[in-house]
Amino acid sequence: MVRRLTAVSSNKRENAVVLILAALITVNCFIFIVVEIFQCWPIPSAWMLSETSNRCIDEKAHLMAANIINTATDFAVVLLPIRTAMSIQLSSRQRVIVAGLFGIGLIGSSIGIARTYFTCLLLHAADYDITWRSWYVWLSSLVELHIGIICASIPATKPVFIGFTQKRQTSFLLTPLTRHSEDETSLHKPPPPTVG
Repeated sequence: MVRRLTAVSSNKRENAVVLILAALITVNCFIFIVVEIFQCWPIPSAWMLSETSNRCIDEKAHLMAANIINTATDFAVVLLPIRTAMSIQLSSRQRVIVAGLFGIGLIGSSIGIARTYFTCLLLHAADYDITWRSWYVWLSSLVELHIGIICASIPATKPVFIGFTQKRQTSFLLTPLTRHSEDETSLHKPPPPTVG
């Protein structure tokens, strides 16, 4: 969506920033997956208890870095196209809708800050009881994810809403008029001829 929005901009620098941001997010995702798979050597030692010491990365540092990077890129994705979106010729109604989408996106990104905070609390808790303390992290992650999906999906659903509202307006406006005009024409018609 950000790429489509900035494509209408003649600012080549902004378009380059969008492409760089997309590349950074992709590389970050790939690196996170690779580090998560190969966090210990040998790989099974990540989930198997062993008396020998295994070579593992610092899980706390890895998760905190991933959270901070993801939250920063969330804010970048939301904030980057605001100037372009507000410079496009839009009606005041459309401008309010676009501003609302950006507002919801900022709320979702702010929930990413909460997720990072809860992850920090979880990782630095004295008991490190993941089953008891992780529900804050899961809840904030789910809310952030769903808000992001909703914000990304709403522009694509515009034709559905337009078709729905036009159909409702048409049925609301035309149905009473049609009935009313039929009633009026039946009043002005002569009565049917009677036999006999």
